[in-house]
Amino acid sequence: MMATLTFDTHKFIQALETTGFSRDQAEGLAEALKQIQEEQRPVTQEYLDYRLKSELAELKLDLIKWVTGALVAQAPITPLPRWSARPNPRQNGRYEGGYGRSS
Repeated sequence: MMATLTFDTHKFIQALETTGFSRDQAEGLAEALKQIQEEQRPVTQEYLDYRLKSELAELKLDLIKWVTGALVAQAPITPLPRWSARPNPRQNGRYEGGYGRSS
């Protein structure tokens, strides 16, 4: 929940007029102060939480991209596992598997 600052421009203008400011000068200062207050809203916890969550989501996406790229780049150089079927040069072209002994 955002805190709002209230500003009574009528009282402010009256106070300036009692100290010697003209009506136009007092109204101009009141309007300028009102604009400054509107531009400088306080930072809330909700805003900070939103920023943190968006930064973490962006980092997570970058990490996923990096890991995926590393896996894709590593795939061509990774040797086949021992249990894959391949010809055994010692057994005249017969295939051997990785489970148990070959006959």
